[in-house]
Amino acid sequence: MTTHHSAVRTWAALTLLYGVGLLAAPGELGAAISHDQTPPPTWVTRLLGARQVGQGAALLIFARREAIWGAVAVDTLHAGTMALAAGLLPSYRRPALFSGTVAILSAAAGTALARAEGSDGLRALQRNLGAHAD
Repeated sequence: MTTHHSAVRTWAALTLLYGVGLLAAPGELGAAISHDQTPPPTWVTRLLGARQVGQGAALLIFARREAIWGAVAVDTLHAGTMALAAGLLPSYRRPALFSGTVAILSAAAGTALARAEGSDGLRALQRNLGAHAD
């Protein structure tokens, strides 16, 4: 196993473990992250946890550039929705900013890993998606 592959698997495992934590203790983690603000509903925390588990598992199974770019896209989209939530829902600002920050950090890690695997990652993903659209 290469060092790069090990780094991808580590990132995937951390994503999966973060999701397991959100699934296992949504109320406790939500309250800790929210501090003095309203914690998010436990179903929202569990939904995010399930997404993290799914994303981490997919990366562990398919540790390829295309899967990495897919995870980066999902994390970036999540960060954007959390920025919107932080602006529109002031009582959930702290947990939204926390979740968005985790997503941005994850997207940055994924981008670095995908670029390390090959400079043409996005074009390869587009080619692969285009090939399956037929």
